[in-house]
Amino acid sequence: MFNIREGFTATDDTLPVRFYEPKTNGVLVDKPLDPKKMDLAKRYYYVLMGWDAETGVPLPEKLEELNIGSAD
Repeated sequence: MFNIREGFTATDDTLPVRFYEPKTNGVLVDKPLDPKKMDLAKRYYYVLMGWDAETGVPLPEKLEELNIGSAD
């Protein structure tokens, strides 16, 4: 709720570009992160947390469950 109040959105919830670049050595050298799969994972995480999958804002029922005021 603090981040929402301060203007952060789901678009701010990203990894740096370097995380998606191929590695130069090690076991993940040929397996860079896929940005589309990471976006799907982020959306899935939001759903598991009781947040809106698109915006990352907690749903009203989650706020009620936690006894927290609205996101407005």
